[in-house]
Amino acid sequence: MAVQTLNIIHINANGYRARGHELTQLINDYDADIISIQETVTNNIRVKGYVVHCNNYERGKNRGIAILVKQHLAHEVVNLPDPPSSHHESLAIDIKNNIGVKYRVISSYISRHSAFPADYLAAILNNAPNTIWVGDLNSQHTQFGDTRTSPYGIHLLKLARQLKLINHNTLGAFTRFNPSCPPSILDYPYPEAYPIHL
Repeated sequence: MAVQTLNIIHINANGYRARGHELTQLINDYDADIISIQETVTNNIRVKGYVVHCNNYERGKNRGIAILVKQHLAHEVVNLPDPPSSHHESLAIDIKNNIGVKYRVISSYISRHSAFPADYLAAILNNAPNTIWVGDLNSQHTQFGDTRTSPYGIHLLKLARQLKLINHNTLGAFTRFNPSCPPSILDYPYPEAYPIHL
């Protein structure tokens, strides 16, 4: 039996309503099975053919995150512990492949407006085997291929080493483009340290 593969993509929407058509086109182009979205700035997300799970977005308190899963894929939402601050958001699902191996997909948004939540992240990442962690972590480090190192980048590198995480942005591809500053890498996919065959 061939092992099932799943196409997982990550998007920082920076406002889903304003970019909804663009994001829908991106989702369709990649035929994604699972979509992690950060900075939704809404709880009202609908994409045909997907089950949508959102955190409780509150204007002025957080940015909002979502995980979308194709309707035909059986999965469960995971109850994660509450984050230490409204500036940190995480949402997770468990999904099994066709040979019964369970994977956890965690989507996180970490704002730069409070302390890096290393203990919280270690707790949610150590809580399940076969974890795939994606998100907007607002962390830059030259060892990830970025042009500079930020304080959050130092913390993220330490956490990645402690938990033996692998950064799958292996090409050092820039994920943030802003005309007023150099491109950078703020969004990372992190599975645990073993081959992943979904």
